[in-house]
Amino acid sequence: MKRILLISGLLLLFAAPAAMAQELKTAAFLDNYIFSYKINPGSPIKGRPYSFYAAGLGNLSFSAQTDFRLPYFNFDWFRNGWTGMDFLANFSQGNTILPQASVNLCSFGRQGERGRFAFEWNVRSDNAIYAPVDFFSEFNFDIDQLTGWRIPSGMCGFRNISFKATDYMEFLFSYSHKIGDFLTIGGNVKFLLGMFGLGFDLYDLNARVLDETDVQFDVNADIFLSSSLVKVGTVQRNGYEVYDFTKISFGRTGFTGRGLGLDLGFTLVPMEGLTLGASLLDLGFNRWNASINGSIRYTERIVNYGANLFELEVADRSTLARRLNYNIHLSANYQMPFYSGLSLGVLTTFQEYFRECRVGLALSPLSFISVAGSVSANNFGTDLGAAVNMRIPGVNIFVGLDTLLLEQNMTNASAGVQIAF
Repeated sequence: MKRILLISGLLLLFAAPAAMAQELKTAAFLDNYIFSYKINPGSPIKGRPYSFYAAGLGNLSFSAQTDFRLPYFNFDWFRNGWTGMDFLANFSQGNTILPQASVNLCSFGRQGERGRFAFEWNVRSDNAIYAPVDFFSEFNFDIDQLTGWRIPSGMCGFRNISFKATDYMEFLFSYSHKIGDFLTIGGNVKFLLGMFGLGFDLYDLNARVLDETDVQFDVNADIFLSSSLVKVGTVQRNGYEVYDFTKISFGRTGFTGRGLGLDLGFTLVPMEGLTLGASLLDLGFNRWNASINGSIRYTERIVNYGANLFELEVADRSTLARRLNYNIHLSANYQMPFYSGLSLGVLTTFQEYFRECRVGLALSPLSFISVAGSVSANNFGTDLGAAVNMRIPGVNIFVGLDTLLLEQNMTNASAGVQIAF
């Protein structure tokens, strides 16, 4: 088990920096995509019966959506003076970064005439960083070539910044069933084992310069860490139990959380050629054992050394439940009456920090190959996507990319390669 955990962590380490877990949405338009149940568990059951198996990196996806832009630096500022407003001029309103990755260790399944089942063993990494422009707008300082750094008002503040990271192992059981000729329903049940959890929420921080040595702070923040590798001791101070970071012990690799997830979906054929669908993914939670679960809350505290500023009080709960990053998909697909191998579709996606509408066109010139292209508009910008799926005797190969067009204020990359036997 230690070896499995180590390998899983290394795979995530490899995948995540290159890129929350986001499935390839352009793949939803393909006619013969094997893993369509990951986008909608009730995706249509059609074609001849088949079985599939994939292992290792045969099913890998990663993505990173962001509207964060590095500010434009002008070296003339250092000669002629620089204000905080100059620095903030190019920041976007949201400043959201959403890195996600999913690595499949093993999967297998079978689709019959009226039913489909599948099993997957995955490792997933789901992360979110949110720092609205209000957070940076309080970064109001000036740089002057004579006086150096200064805070014109004598005070500064920061608010509403959030960072969340969860890495967990997932065991997925999927089943879909076709009812009559018009309706297909399905669901995925997921058993989760937490590997690492981290959360930081800074609600408010204000600082007032009183004199050359003392600064007065107001702080309101929550911090959470779950890891089997580290344990932080506590100490009583001023009538409160606080974390003592001089008392850190290290443990062994292991699981630190347990959870449950559920995906639900259906597709409906109200008329010949038209398919409507809806799915709700990652409805569930992880319950984490806390290495750190604390808060920093005080007003008008005089601070003259760092430890006094970041005094972290222990929260009442030693475990903390965190919900998964849900996905809601609504879709429509129309197969052209003049050519059954051509279809046009639309897929909308809703997440906590992500909204998108994607239109796709799919072409299946031969029975074993399907290609798709898509264009989307989302709260990070616009995207072009492409995907191809080839199912030849004994092997299925899929390659896809949700982003071919990158704008100045948006980076949105998703890709996957799947080989199934």
